Amino acid sequence: VGPSMRMYPTARDVPERLIRQQGWISGIVETVPDGDGFRLTHTPLVGISLNLPPPFGSLGDPSKRRLSERTISVRLYGVDAP
Repeated sequence: VGPSMRMYPTARDVPERLIRQQGWISGIVETVPDGDGFRLTHTPLVGISLNLPPPFGSLGDPSKRRLSERTISVRLYGVDAP
């Protein structure tokens, strides 16, 4: 599996070079706790084929893990929402 096909379960798993290059990832929004942020499950294969399940691989059953252990917290810069 190449780097573009690797699943990033949390923000700590996203490579620093991807952040520095202002790259992007695809995913599914799991929850929107407030107006300026959300939690995203990274699904690298969604852009290739919608018929394939997310590649959880050796991460185990995601439903048995806490949301903070299997999603990326995203804050929207410059958004001020109550």
